[in-house]
Amino acid sequence: MGMGLDPGAIQAVSAASGVWRADGCLEGFYRSKLTRSQVQHDSGLIQARLNSQRWNENIKLELQHLAAATPAGTSLVAIQRHVAVTLATWDAVWGEYLHPKWAEQKMRLHGAQEKVLERYFKKLEEEAASVSQQQWGARKQLVVFFGNAGIGTRGGWGPKAVLQACRKVVEMPNSGKPTDRVPGMVVTVDEFCTSRVATPRKASSQGQGVPSIGLQEAARPSPQGPSPAACSTVACAH
Repeated sequence: MGMGLDPGAIQAVSAASGVWRADGCLEGFYRSKLTRSQVQHDSGLIQARLNSQRWNENIKLELQHLAAATPAGTSLVAIQRHVAVTLATWDAVWGEYLHPKWAEQKMRLHGAQEKVLERYFKKLEEEAASVSQQQWGARKQLVVFFGNAGIGTRGGWGPKAVLQACRKVVEMPNSGKPTDRVPGMVVTVDEFCTSRVATPRKASSQGQGVPSIGLQEAARPSPQGPSPAACSTVACAH
């Protein structure tokens, strides 16, 4: 069973999969997404930001003094003032920042976003297994086509982290039991021909010799095997 994944800046992950009947007609098309705000919320980043703002209120005056006494430039007076303010606020500032709550919060955030991604991919895998069981009466191998995006996402993670979490879940080896899951496969593909469906008129106006038939059409099984046009649409696997 195949599934397409596309990492992004606003949508952390967009997923799509389809089920076709034996006659080639589309029976079901499933979509799912995980937004960047969901990742930040479920990983605790938003709550940690609120906690930090609330805890910094305890030393708000000291932080304002430190910000005002910046040592920018080469002025000896500015440097002396910065040293004096730093020494005056030292006990209060470090008395707050050495509190165990800061270290505990940092430990909670360690790997939190990766865990959110892994839970999402585990949910997708279970949903695909359920569809496969209903359609064919068996849990078929899941093949994930991962968009090889060049964009980045803010917050300390990006397409590489998403791909790593996907492979960790999908390609996880089974326990060896006959009833256990079949390890899946993750294939990275270029996105230049899989992110849109071009009509013949639009393709000819753009100077393309052969119009793209789109990812949905290319993924449809054919009894005669894939055509050259279909193979060129779904990009090269790496």
